[in-house]
Amino acid sequence: MPVSAQVQYYLNAKLTATGASALPYDERLKFAVRDQLLAVVERYPSLSVRDDPFTHNDGRTVHLLRAEGTIPIYYMGVKYNIPLKMFLPEAFPHAQPICYVTPTSNMIIKPGHSCVDGSGLVRSPYGDRWSYPRSNLTELAGLLSEAFGSEPPLFAKPAGYVPPPPRTSSPARTQPPPAPPAPPGRTPLYPPPPGVERPSGGLLGSQARPTQQHQPPQQHHQPS
Repeated sequence: MPVSAQVQYYLNAKLTATGASALPYDERLKFAVRDQLLAVVERYPSLSVRDDPFTHNDGRTVHLLRAEGTIPIYYMGVKYNIPLKMFLPEAFPHAQPICYVTPTSNMIIKPGHSCVDGSGLVRSPYGDRWSYPRSNLTELAGLLSEAFGSEPPLFAKPAGYVPPPPRTSSPARTQPPPAPPAPPGRTPLYPPPPGVERPSGGLLGSQARPTQQHQPPQQHHQPS
């Protein structure tokens, strides 16, 4: 689907702004930033482009562009949508994007996921080997879609779920706020918690029932 003229105008305006409104990207690479964002939202129309303050772990706050929305996955033959935010750091496209899965209020992050930590921060081999101009947002989104299809990072929150207490022994990570719940009729699909069968209607709800089948794949390693 072609990218709308409004999105192109928005990006052009943001990347040509000067003075206090200027974004922190290398002037020589702003067209590359623009092209990568346009390419990923064209490939995944469920993503949109935004800009917002982003606070790094060292306390610095900068205004960054991001692609946000959902990417599709196929888990056990069923399509689901995983909420994702891809922040473009100051050194992008030479530096890899900072990606988070952003659970809504009725989702939980799978504990011990192989490439998503408890804050939702995503680590992937593709990102770790990021090298411009070979690497790009569209390929990264596609590879995350495949990886999440093999091991979904989010599950429906079980009834009576109580989140574990926060870990105080490890440093806090920068994390964007959780995505707000989708409006009625547009709730993203996501896998049921382990041990719960997806109801035949497609959307998760009170009809879900325990089962011993369709257990999600086990993790192979902990994120570093």
